[in-house]
Amino acid sequence: MLNLLKEASIETIKRLPDECTAEDIMYEVNFIAQVLEGLKDAEAGRLVTTDELLNRVGQWAKEDGRKRRAATFRPSMNISRIIPRSMPHVS
Repeated sequence: MLNLLKEASIETIKRLPDECTAEDIMYEVNFIAQVLEGLKDAEAGRLVTTDELLNRVGQWAKEDGRKRRAATFRPSMNISRIIPRSMPHVS
């Protein structure tokens, strides 16, 4: 799998624009690694149904809502740690 990750990452990096950042590159490589890991899980039969996925996402949303209500904002806080940056466009 590591060889496939390396090859896919190199090809993806070659297609990125010249002005991309190190963060853009890391995002793309991480995305590829997650996809390959998901395919490996699927081949091993580690799957969830659509209903189970929707239940999990609903639970995460509830937990996230509680965390957000409990947090107090301080102007000195690094805003990027509170609000994740939007996902870059992947072509």
